[in-house]
Amino acid sequence: MTPNDFKDSHKKHQIQAALEVLANVVKLGKSNDQNLDVTRSSSLPTLLISIVRNLVKSDVNVPDLLGDLIENISLLCKNGFSKQVGIESIYMKGFIPLMPNLIKDKN
Repeated sequence: MTPNDFKDSHKKHQIQAALEVLANVVKLGKSNDQNLDVTRSSSLPTLLISIVRNLVKSDVNVPDLLGDLIENISLLCKNGFSKQVGIESIYMKGFIPLMPNLIKDKN
């Protein structure tokens, strides 16, 4: 994902549709079998966090897309929460440091 991808309305709508599908998969697609549970994939949070990081660095104003990204990250974070460990370290190391930039951002 490059900043130019966010400027192209067609690509932006494709990304939004993909994020909506992902949110529904995370909400409704849990499986008791760890091997079949797509929400346990370690690549999902990594990819979503990298997209947010690229958005924060760019000058593109897409608050709706950013909102969808944060919703998906929070759903994955909630899904992976455990009483023993708490929030998984990938969220603590990757997403939480971006929060001050998101709060300061005027978008």
